[in-house]
Amino acid sequence: MPAAQYYADEQAQCDTGHKPGDLDPKQVALTFISQYFGHEGVTLGSVTVGSVPPTEKKPLATADLNRDDRPETLRLDKSNMDIDKGDFVTLRVYDSTGKALWSEDAGLSHAGWNSLFLTELDGAPYLLRYNPGMWQGSCVYTYTLFTLEDGKEKDFLTKTLSFDINGTKPFDVPAMITFADEVNALLQKSTLLISSEGGGYSFGPTPADSFYERYSWLDGEPSLYTADDDLKTRLDKYSAHAVENLIKS
Repeated sequence: MPAAQYYADEQAQCDTGHKPGDLDPKQVALTFISQYFGHEGVTLGSVTVGSVPPTEKKPLATADLNRDDRPETLRLDKSNMDIDKGDFVTLRVYDSTGKALWSEDAGLSHAGWNSLFLTELDGAPYLLRYNPGMWQGSCVYTYTLFTLEDGKEKDFLTKTLSFDINGTKPFDVPAMITFADEVNALLQKSTLLISSEGGGYSFGPTPADSFYERYSWLDGEPSLYTADDDLKTRLDKYSAHAVENLIKS
C-alpha cells in the first residue's frame, strides 16, 4: 500500500468518527513503516531493520479452553500480515496433541477490526472478544466471553449495546455506564492476545489496561466538559449537545 493511500485511509477514519481528532503525520509515518515493512525499533531518529515472523515460535499462552483438563496452546500466525495477502493476523489455538482446534482473524480493514483476550474468571480460563463497532456514528458494542468445548465456541457471557452519537435520540446513559463497567471488569482480569482495533496491530501477551472502555469518541468535543466531569456527566453533556445540534440542523 502506498504511504499516501495509508495516510488517506487513516484520516478517513477520523473524518467519519471512527477515530477522534486529527492525525499526527509523524506518528502515521512510523506506524506505516513498522506495519508494512516489518521494521522494529522505529523512532523518528532511526529505524532498526527486523522481521515479522510468519508464525510465532513461542506460544502466547497455554490454557484449558476446551475443558478437557489439558492445556491448549495459543499462537499468532502473521503469515498474512501483508497488504497483498489481506493484511490480517490469526490467533490459532491447538489442542494438547498439536491439532488445530480454533482460529480467528484480526485485520486492519475496518470490517476486520477485532480484539481477543485471555480472561481468567473464578479460576477458569476463557477467551474474550470485544468489538466496539462504529459506522458513521451508529454504534454496536459487543463483548463475548466463551470457551472452546468440543472445538466450538460456547458462550458463557455475551452482551450488546447499541446507540447513535449523531443525536437521533438521547443516550441511555445508565445502560452505557453499566456496559462499560461490565466489560472493564472483564478486561481487568484479561491479557491481550491480539487487537487490530482502530486500524493498527497490538500484540500480546500484555495487560489489557489500554482497552478499557471509556467511550473515547467523547474526546472529540473537549469544550463540553470540565476537568472533574465523570463518565456519566460527560455522556449526559455529549448526548444533550448532539440532540440539540441535530434539531438545529
